[in-house]
Amino acid sequence: MRRGRVARDGAIHSACPDGTALRLDDGRRVAGSGVVWLPPLEPRTVFSIDAPAIGTAGAPVIRLSSRHAFVGHRATLPCPAGAAVRCHVGLVVVIGADARRIPQARAHEVVSGWTIALCCETVGDDAERSDVVGAIRDRSIALGPWIVDAADVPDPAALAIRMFVNDREIRRGCARDAACDIPALVEHLSSMLTLSAGDLLVIDVSMVASDLRPGDVVACEIDDIGQLVGTIVDDESN
Repeated sequence: MRRGRVARDGAIHSACPDGTALRLDDGRRVAGSGVVWLPPLEPRTVFSIDAPAIGTAGAPVIRLSSRHAFVGHRATLPCPAGAAVRCHVGLVVVIGADARRIPQARAHEVVSGWTIALCCETVGDDAERSDVVGAIRDRSIALGPWIVDAADVPDPAALAIRMFVNDREIRRGCARDAACDIPALVEHLSSMLTLSAGDLLVIDVSMVASDLRPGDVVACEIDDIGQLVGTIVDDESN
């Protein structure tokens, strides 16, 4: 099952796909273009995981992201005026139950679903470790459009992933290209702290679009989950 959240007529609704349209929780059938898409859930704690490249040494880098960093499908992603921008794809694990000291063999029991992230950051953030700021910039991560139940994704590692800029495909791969063992990650995190329902693990799948400029439209498609779209804009507040 796929489910999302949208705003329409001043109210927030849960929604699911209905052919080429959406079915809202009040029974109305509306066009996807006639709503404001929201993140498909209100994130609690969000862990962004950057795994080392396959074949290289090193442990994954785990960062925390603010809930204010997230926007929905078809939203704008503001970046400082004049900055060079890149955007990378995240496969998102949705935690569905409180989890403490969960062994790898039981990790699937606490995963309730999957969604997609497009994470936007300015090039050069690494220079002074300000990448932490870049990762939690307000409205810097698009999330959605759907959460797909874990039962509907029997082999997450096999998911095909495609990335587009302005409707041109620039990257193609699959989830197993990410050098991240998700059951091992759940075991590792839950050994240190309690994961809660609504927590997200954003897994970098090593798929990046670089040299982005205001007006560029970035999209990611992941089989069985959907297509997420965001538009790069200048942040006029900077």
